[in-house]
Amino acid sequence: MAKISTYEDDASVLGSDKVIGTDAVDGSTKNYTMDGIAAYAALQASVGDMSKATYDPSNIEEQLIGVSAAQSLTNKSVNGVVLSDAGLSSSFLSETGDYTTIESQPSSAVLISAKVDEAGGVTAGQVVYISGATGGFPQVALADNTDYSKANVLAISTESKADGQTVLVCISGLIEDIDTSAFTEGDTLYLGTNGNLTSTHPSGINAVQVIGFATKINASTGSVIMELDTLTVISNYNGIVRHQLINQSAGNASSSAYTLVNNASHRASISMVGSNYSAVAGIAESMVIYSEGYNKTVNANDGNFGFEWWTDETDSHNLSSTAKMTLTSSGDLSISKGITHKALISTPTISSAGNYTILITDYVILKDGITGGGDTVTLPNDATNGQMFLIKDSSGTANTNNITINTADTETIDGSAEVIINGNYDSVKVIFDGTNYSII
Repeated sequence: MAKISTYEDDASVLGSDKVIGTDAVDGSTKNYTMDGIAAYAALQASVGDMSKATYDPSNIEEQLIGVSAAQSLTNKSVNGVVLSDAGLSSSFLSETGDYTTIESQPSSAVLISAKVDEAGGVTAGQVVYISGATGGFPQVALADNTDYSKANVLAISTESKADGQTVLVCISGLIEDIDTSAFTEGDTLYLGTNGNLTSTHPSGINAVQVIGFATKINASTGSVIMELDTLTVISNYNGIVRHQLINQSAGNASSSAYTLVNNASHRASISMVGSNYSAVAGIAESMVIYSEGYNKTVNANDGNFGFEWWTDETDSHNLSSTAKMTLTSSGDLSISKGITHKALISTPTISSAGNYTILITDYVILKDGITGGGDTVTLPNDATNGQMFLIKDSSGTANTNNITINTADTETIDGSAEVIINGNYDSVKVIFDGTNYSII
């Protein structure tokens, strides 16, 4: 390199003037213009004019709203638009690789670029769901709380765009310049039907998705804080959809619980108690349904079916439990173990005049009519061990017209083939031991 001292000093410096230097990459000697040096110095001091930067639109990370974390856009030029200190403009990278600006949305809004997948398009302020993807962009269509397939993965459109066009949607933060005239400031806003917001809590089995809160009420310049709270968890999975609450503590007071609280601050909980729980003796690793007891605990089955309680005697933990207690829809309660069966509560069977053969589903048989000369009541031969039957003269005429109780096969009743009811309003109660009947 030539010695600098051999050249004249020049106080009049132009941008096109050149200086000699060494390239840090390959070590070669090169000329550098003063304009180039000044541009490099400015680039180090700040981001500079972002409209002159070059970006690869195929890089999906560059399609996020704003630019990289190292590139602050406050008061910087983006396609000739200067972003204000107040952050009232947001920028995003378009499909062509250029930055464009949305001046209406505040910087607190988290936006993504998507493609409209709705025949009639979308309108600013409508709720959308992710319906698919195309060309590296998510697709959005109008969400609806009556269709579970359209009530998951939600955002709000910030623009009115036609089908197939690119649209900015907000997934969190403050959204402005939308129609909120149907609401009151502070209203909780839910997903409604056909992409609309509603301040009415959804009813029935409609999806309950909190979208956010109304902050400014106006037909054109309204605003909403979007804060998604998916009270309805939606899945499409051929298996057990799990909504889990996990407590990993091995402490002696640990448990996991869902607690319901009413307006009077009274509570009820369903809990899974920890393996070392000792605050209440004997319930470690138990499932506990707890109510404070201010009124009844109601377990309702709104249909013509009863209740069953299942347990597994083998302690195998492999879903091999079987029914041990049953309550039918008509109110019959039975408890069983193996082939032992005890009917505790039963609707009585009314038998009018004439012979009657007892069914294994019977328990109390009331003879409210007896044929002249007497009737016969026959016990079943397929009763289970421990099953009981009660036969009563409810007509008050057995003294004149006896009731004969016998068996359908070779079973005996206290060692006899039959037993007689010959007193008015008398009764006989028997129990089957697997072979014969005994009077109790």
